[in-house]
Amino acid sequence: MTQLPAIDTVLGKWRAEGIKLLPPATEATVVAALDKTGKQYSQDVVALYCATGGMEMNESDHSMWALWSLEQVISENKASNHAHLLFSDYLIFSHLYYFKYESEEKSSIYLDHFVGEPPVIVAASVNEFFELYLKNPEKLEMFLGS
Repeated sequence: MTQLPAIDTVLGKWRAEGIKLLPPATEATVVAALDKTGKQYSQDVVALYCATGGMEMNESDHSMWALWSLEQVISENKASNHAHLLFSDYLIFSHLYYFKYESEEKSSIYLDHFVGEPPVIVAASVNEFFELYLKNPEKLEMFLGS
């Protein structure tokens, strides 16, 4: 399984802040859920949801960023015609983040404002995304409370 060292640090931070997290899922559960979206996904995406089930519905971090549960990932992606796998939002859907499949091992992460501008790549992998989350959230356009 792909290793995501930064996610362990992030999960510890969220727990210390009292953010309500869902329990991690098994690899088989994650794969079955992601298959329902009809979108491509990589091993680092699977590893993320094997580390945490995401945040509870209507939960977010100190800057108003929310990591969706697998259930919400399925729901939001089925309701969207977006080509890639949406997985989170900032400031109650002010902008969304998605995984763009790059290879079996990794996905890059893009930010989309959905205002006619092209999406912007913010990280080359899931681990890099969470490293930036910890060290440079402004690059991810997460500004409040950071």
